[in-house]
Amino acid sequence: MKTTIRNKKFTMGMILFLVIILLLCVSSAFYLNKLSNKTGEILKENHYSVIYASDMVESLNSIYQEITTSMLTKREPGKDIINEDILKFKKTLELEKKNITEVGEGNLAEDVEKVFGDFILTTGNYINPANRHPVDFLLLENQYNRLYLDLIKIAQINERAIEDKTNDAKVSAKSALLQMSFIGAFCFLLAYGFTFSFSSYFNDRFHRLHDGIKEIVSDDYNGKLIIAGNDEVHEL
Repeated sequence: MKTTIRNKKFTMGMILFLVIILLLCVSSAFYLNKLSNKTGEILKENHYSVIYASDMVESLNSIYQEITTSMLTKREPGKDIINEDILKFKKTLELEKKNITEVGEGNLAEDVEKVFGDFILTTGNYINPANRHPVDFLLLENQYNRLYLDLIKIAQINERAIEDKTNDAKVSAKSALLQMSFIGAFCFLLAYGFTFSFSSYFNDRFHRLHDGIKEIVSDDYNGKLIIAGNDEVHEL
């Protein structure tokens, strides 16, 4: 059965170019997804921990300022404000405990939970009108400072992790760009090689056919036109 140029060569060319396009698309999707996952990990884990630590510091400062202000001005402490901030602190701490990712972060969270329990007992004795006791201000200040430092350390650990993971993502991006460049160069050379081979194949055959026709036009019927193959040019 005769194989036509259109059926054989053009079909092969189209298949090759489709394979090249598919290879580039799959490679691009793979590396983009890889970089997206790295970025997602940074936002999901460490960034949230920084926010949690910041929220707990805000609640802690609010409680401490309310108590110290009421002591200095000799007024009743805002019990509702303090209880609201205590509840907010506890909820945020639970979120942080479920989002431990870095070395040492878990120990800091446990220490925060323990010291905050003592801090609540110290403040509770003061804000409860039925059983009010004088506040050991030095003890309260020490508990506050310890909690504050632990929360700052949690934030710093996660900030450093964000920086490290960001740098890692940059390295991965450079590596992906380099690999995509190699893949692109390979596909270009493959396409160029096929195009060169395709054009050389037809140039040789059409030049022979052209030379043979010129001999016939010049009334030279002794020449032989040999074109091997099983396509339209061979048939002509």
